[in-house]
Amino acid sequence: MDENSVVEVMNNGRPCSSHHFISNLPFCLLKEDRFQLHRLEPYFEMSAWAELMRCVGEDDTEWMCRVCDDTSRPDGRRCRWVQCDACLVWLHFECVGIRSKPRTDYFCFKRK
Repeated sequence: MDENSVVEVMNNGRPCSSHHFISNLPFCLLKEDRFQLHRLEPYFEMSAWAELMRCVGEDDTEWMCRVCDDTSRPDGRRCRWVQCDACLVWLHFECVGIRSKPRTDYFCFKRK
């Protein structure tokens, strides 16, 4: 969805339809538990929700470290990853200069 679609849905009280989708939306980010996609279902037409779920299910985007462009998955055993709590990108510990999991929210260099 783009900003205008969100405003339209909020102002008019109409549910989102398939035409509100952005073609290059990174559906892999919607799979992230913190996104809580299930909470948005009431705001979608039934057919649009089904289309969104299909897109999310079919997405096979490779996770990529925003710093080094390595496409290893964040659940890989050969390195450790941290995710930015603002923009949800994944980064290698080594690439951002950390040695252990942050105790609080982590914000990437773009947010500092």
